[in-house]
Amino acid sequence: MRLRGVAVAAGFVVGIGPGGVTADISRITVLSGGHRVLGHLAELRDDRLGLLRRAAQEIDRIAVLRVLHRRVVLINAPSLIHEVLVEKAKSFDKPLSTRVSLMPLVGAGLVSSKGDARWRRHRRLLAPLFTQAELARFGEVMVDSAAQVAARWQDGAEVPVMHEAVRIAMAAIARALFSADDLDLADAMSEPLTRTLGWTGYYATSLPLMAQLVLGRLLAGLSRRLGDRGAAAIERLAARLERPLLLPGARTAALRADVARIEARLLPLLAARRASGETAKDLLDLLIRACDDQGHLGDQDLRDEIMTFFGAGNETTASAIAWTLDLLDRNPEARLELEREVDALAGRRPAVSDLPRLPLTARAFKEALRLYPPIYMFARESVEATTVGGYHLPAGTSIYIAPYMLHRRPDLYPEPERFDLGRFSPEAEASRPRLSWLPFGTGPRVCIGAAFAMLEGVLVLATLIERFRFERVSAGPVVPLPFVTLRPAGDMPMRVRRRA
Repeated sequence: MRLRGVAVAAGFVVGIGPGGVTADISRITVLSGGHRVLGHLAELRDDRLGLLRRAAQEIDRIAVLRVLHRRVVLINAPSLIHEVLVEKAKSFDKPLSTRVSLMPLVGAGLVSSKGDARWRRHRRLLAPLFTQAELARFGEVMVDSAAQVAARWQDGAEVPVMHEAVRIAMAAIARALFSADDLDLADAMSEPLTRTLGWTGYYATSLPLMAQLVLGRLLAGLSRRLGDRGAAAIERLAARLERPLLLPGARTAALRADVARIEARLLPLLAARRASGETAKDLLDLLIRACDDQGHLGDQDLRDEIMTFFGAGNETTASAIAWTLDLLDRNPEARLELEREVDALAGRRPAVSDLPRLPLTARAFKEALRLYPPIYMFARESVEATTVGGYHLPAGTSIYIAPYMLHRRPDLYPEPERFDLGRFSPEAEASRPRLSWLPFGTGPRVCIGAAFAMLEGVLVLATLIERFRFERVSAGPVVPLPFVTLRPAGDMPMRVRRRA
């Protein structure tokens, strides 16, 4: 039975929606399951994907998860997602948990920045880096990176596909950002970056973060009660909560060592470019020259955005490429269709100009992003009292949006677990509501690298499929691991067979 977001209680209707009766958050139906005291906390920690699959079957529009004493709103309707991320975007911000978990790696970069003014400035300065005209220059870089990695594979060898997809994505961003033409930089950073992202996933559900969230809400409530009298003192305390609580121990030592290793490889490249005064046709040159009425980005800002490109810009695309190769092996008819499409290029290296000739490859990548969206769940927090779906939400309300759940709505995607290239034909896409497919978010905070990721996914897949056929080593299903992204567990070993 699906939860319709409409309840009848005490003789009146609640949750009708915009223009109808506005109801309190306590009137939203609670998702099934959950512990009497802990609520859904254990499931969120230990079986997040199972919870989301169940919710996809139950939730038509909106429901509530109980996390200890708090109610967290879970929305699963394109119209409500549009309301939160587009119509009322100014009423929501990224929550403390997201910002703090990402901070050791990306600092106050675009993906984790707080506040409207700073974020808007960085977005405005970085947007020209990702126009279609600029992206077209990097298509050859993406193909070169895929070809360089694939050239090391032996026919019949067992290849850890996720690991190799990360190498390709890291090599591509290294070339696009620094004009670094070898794999040394990608290989040196792959393991420390993966471990750092693993720490991010750990901290997002850790006890220290839970303590920060509780204290942060107490301070917010105190600030509202005291007004201007204690504002300065409360702001100082709140600012200290914007950094993770790094307790002494092996985990913290490893995190600091890994971040130091990454910085030791990237920051000298920035310093050398600054010192030389030379220009290059790469993203770093565009970053350094980016300027507005407040001047250029400082070294710390540049550091944070560079780390964001490497941290957020390779893991997401790499996981989607790996999942696509696995899905094609599980669906041999679709694989043959893609092979015929790529073979029609007659041995030519794929290029940006070939994108119109690769529609099935693009559909396969989109379908993989539907089934295994790298950013499978994200959160927003209301910065002021507002309404969503006709329900009144006080300031400080957390909202979860889960593409993994949305993409499994059976009314949007019949037989949602089935891989089907037809779902992304132009006719099928036009028949679904806007925001039925959400791998990159939407609204003002839509992923700035979405076009880069789509271009890279299609060109890398075409490059690999032209050279090799990928076969699963194990007959069992590959387990999706809710890491920072939705990556395959165990690096997805596959056997590569050279195609004639």
